[in-house]
Amino acid sequence: AMSDLAQAIYGGGPVPEEGKPPIAYGTAGFRAKAETLRCVMYRVGCLAALRSLQQQNKAVGVVVTASHNPEQDNGVKIVDPSGGMLEASWEGHATGFANARSPSEVDAILQSMFEGGGGGGPLPQK
Repeated sequence: AMSDLAQAIYGGGPVPEEGKPPIAYGTAGFRAKAETLRCVMYRVGCLAALRSLQQQNKAVGVVVTASHNPEQDNGVKIVDPSGGMLEASWEGHATGFANARSPSEVDAILQSMFEGGGGGGPLPQK
């Protein structure tokens, strides 16, 4: 059965736009034009909370970047409890999570985060 958490995440915010190419998480996090990041920003906030749970409730940061780029170029990245970049094993989770187009896709990624590679135990319940 699909988790209530997957349903809440999928239904709680914007979803990826149909017909848009997937966006990938890299060493600089997610980078794209501002108008394409609406769903990504929401999902990164969720992902940071999930990463904190997986890291025994340690603080996990979210950095919104713009720096010296043109105004419409933006990015967002996650900072692990160590203060460094998101652990490489979670970059794939981040990419899948940001691009998930259904509650069942969100659920599958949640399962892999907590029970698969780089996992930290069972999926949290309510």
